[in-house]
Amino acid sequence: MKNELSKKQIEFLNRGTEGTWSYNHATGFVDVEGNFAYYEIRSRLEDFKGIKFNKVSGNFSCSEEKLTSLEGAPQKVGGDFNCSWNKLTSLAGGPKEVGGDFNCEYNKLTSLEGAPKKVGGDFICLNNSLTNLEGAPQEVGEYFYCDAFGLREEGEWNLNIWINVLRKENIEAQKIISPFLFDMVNKEIAKDYEGTITNLKEIWNEEVLKKNQEDYMPKILYWRGKLNDAIQDMDSKEMLYAADKLAYFIERQKEVFHGENRTRLFLSTFIGLFD
Repeated sequence: MKNELSKKQIEFLNRGTEGTWSYNHATGFVDVEGNFAYYEIRSRLEDFKGIKFNKVSGNFSCSEEKLTSLEGAPQKVGGDFNCSWNKLTSLAGGPKEVGGDFNCEYNKLTSLEGAPKKVGGDFICLNNSLTNLEGAPQEVGEYFYCDAFGLREEGEWNLNIWINVLRKENIEAQKIISPFLFDMVNKEIAKDYEGTITNLKEIWNEEVLKKNQEDYMPKILYWRGKLNDAIQDMDSKEMLYAADKLAYFIERQKEVFHGENRTRLFLSTFIGLFD
């Protein structure tokens, strides 16, 4: 028995398609030659009306709706794919390849599982609740933006840049990057063992990573001494001042230590391969 589209599904496709669409009776998939964007003023989409898209040559937009799933979304989009401003908790069911930008900002995502493997333009996942980068694209042609950090130069999607992010970005960024970076290193080793190990070795031997990271230690010791003096003198005003200074420099030291030493700790996972 052949699959058939209902009258409402045909109307849905006609209203949203800028170009032409075709239906494969054998597979039940719909291809669009052109763009697809459906807007309903009175009620927002909660699903794709039971339609299963396959390929869309242009842009596909399902933003500002009430979608909780991308089930039925196209598997390949030649242009931009926009599913922003929905209620998505997962990108599962979405496209595997996007030629232009991929925008999933303003959803409820905690990871990027289900994201396309390859994005030709920008990848935008701002204003979500990401706890890790699992599922992130393996290739991004232009810029990558999330709440914790951004790669804002074309061609930055590579191992060295990600290690640099681990070293220099904030603690939140470092936490979500580490698992993703571990997977990336293993994939690079599988592709080019000698080249990747040489690269990691060079980073490991950088002087900035060899330092004891005591940039703020003299200040910490100084203000700890001042605090002890103030305590002995029972000088409450000086105690508060010294304690405030001590807390400030301890936090600065922690930040410096965290970035570079977290990187060295990460690299130590592979240190057995350096010999």
